[in-house]
Amino acid sequence: MIAAESIKFGLPVNLHIIFSLAVTAVIFLIAYFTSRKATSGVPPRAQNLGEAIVEFLADYVEPEVGKELTPTILPWLGALFIYILLANWLGLLPFSRSPTSDISTTLGLAVTAVIGVVVFNIKVNGPKRATKQYLKPVVWLFILLIPLAIIDNVARMLSLGLRLFGNIAAEHLVFEKLSNHVPYFLPMILLLLGLLVGLIQAIVFTILNLFYIVEDLGLQEEE
Repeated sequence: MIAAESIKFGLPVNLHIIFSLAVTAVIFLIAYFTSRKATSGVPPRAQNLGEAIVEFLADYVEPEVGKELTPTILPWLGALFIYILLANWLGLLPFSRSPTSDISTTLGLAVTAVIGVVVFNIKVNGPKRATKQYLKPVVWLFILLIPLAIIDNVARMLSLGLRLFGNIAAEHLVFEKLSNHVPYFLPMILLLLGLLVGLIQAIVFTILNLFYIVEDLGLQEEE
């Protein structure tokens, strides 16, 4: 991990921004080269991995939103999951830093995720019905319910952002400190633990975002 907080190129550029761009570039390159070699026949290893990730996420998404909405919502959740997973794991590499160990990154992801929920609600239900979803159970009390809806979404942002930041920052801090004092077998165990923590936190963030989508779209009421 890198101790310096920023690098100056005329203006200060925080390291988490540089590593965030690195994660984005890696995802772009993986998607580009995987799609170039994609085939309907015997798939190469990269395509197998991509299909496994899609099937893994689809097993969570389809039972909640149904087959009709899955093609719309799955790419969004998949993009969040892959980015957060790679960002979490990046900090385990030497001379690197996880973007998700910086609270500005995790809060940015949380804000983006909650805005995505609102956009899906409007796209699926239309502006009128989407507005009614936020004003339940009593529409005519909109003067009171609109502030409550805003507070609810702010609470979601804080919950998503702070949970991800706290877990990843704490895990990387423990890994760094213990590795410096016990530089033999313990770092390998902590590395495996870090991979597991990064995976779990990516899943938790994605599943919570899915639950928010289901709740705001009113899909639970239709079952």
